[in-house]
Amino acid sequence: MANSEKVFQQRYLPLHIRKEVMPILFGPEAAGTNERLFAMLRRATMSRDEHAPLYATIDDMEDLEKRRDMQKLKRECEEERDAKGAEHPDAQRAYAGSAKLRSDLRMLLVLRDRKRYFDEADRRRALGQSTSDLSTPTAKLSIPQTRTGTADQVATYLGRFLRQRDLGGQRRPQFFSQLLLAYLGNRGTEVAAIMDSLDGTKGPQDTAEHAPERWTCLLCLASFAHRSGLTRHNQNAHFRNGAFDRPFPCPQCDRLGKEKQVVEGVEQWSNHVEQCHGIMYTPCLPSPSCQRKAGPGEPKPAKTRSAHCLLCEGMFYPGNSFSRHINKEHKSQAPFACLECSGQDGSKAVTTENWAAWMDHVAKVHGRDGQTGAELSGQTVPGKRKRGGCKDGDPETEKRPRLN
Repeated sequence: MANSEKVFQQRYLPLHIRKEVMPILFGPEAAGTNERLFAMLRRATMSRDEHAPLYATIDDMEDLEKRRDMQKLKRECEEERDAKGAEHPDAQRAYAGSAKLRSDLRMLLVLRDRKRYFDEADRRRALGQSTSDLSTPTAKLSIPQTRTGTADQVATYLGRFLRQRDLGGQRRPQFFSQLLLAYLGNRGTEVAAIMDSLDGTKGPQDTAEHAPERWTCLLCLASFAHRSGLTRHNQNAHFRNGAFDRPFPCPQCDRLGKEKQVVEGVEQWSNHVEQCHGIMYTPCLPSPSCQRKAGPGEPKPAKTRSAHCLLCEGMFYPGNSFSRHINKEHKSQAPFACLECSGQDGSKAVTTENWAAWMDHVAKVHGRDGQTGAELSGQTVPGKRKRGGCKDGDPETEKRPRLN
């Protein structure tokens, strides 16, 4: 119904479904017959009306958002997000439910408008009157768009690829498969990036219109609302599963048909992605030495620009970002279980009963500020006590000067 008149006249259904092919090829006994179904298909577009409503109007959608129940639902979603964070499953379920309700209500508005239109159009046609004034101007319609632009814009890239038969060279079938899968997966940014690399125009990192609106993992193309989500995903789904244990070619460079780039290690991956593909694809991954405890006699890991949350294993920038995460996700959820102290010898996580005890544990054992994630200078290594915490008989106690 959304096709133009030219497309409808040249390519629409009745031109292609004249006869049922299966009985012709294999005989009615082998193929059976679906003549009633095909008769319905041939009549399906006989009453097509190109002016019939397909979208709700902008005014109707604005009135929908002003309803008290929708305002209440919006407040509940925002409260859930502020209390638990945008990436918490409860917050995501709340927003998904809200989006589903809006979509259902939008469809009901369209069905209402279509009924009104056809009732009036049938009445006018019975009287021999024109129906051209019943259509709604496009400027007044609320047309849904995908995250990466309209589907028509993405389809234009595919059409250009099919018309220009020299694009892709010997790898043309591979590029076409990638384009088609990206289009079906609603990944318009990837479609634009592949096409721009093939026909010599600017790539996604050079133009704002192709910059992704969500943080995206180039290893599996999963997307996230925040960089912290991308980092946690890379940490759990790729780093800990050994994805960076041996050299591998950059998959995005291969998708774009660029020169093969071999990545050796997690730090080189982060640097390569940020420099070649853009910051929106770059997780905050530290070096592998920062992901394990230092053994006896080993030096402490070097400082990193990311701080590791010991309560959920998420990665955040030290300071305000880390502190906001702690306040939203953990501070009010005592007792606190240190995941970093678990699993080394099969034991359970070390648990503290209150926030003060947790701060003390993080500072003494891990050398970090439990609120901001920043490294503390002058901290003792794990396993040793500060002088103020030594018991009688401890060698450190004997060295302490006595007070008269």
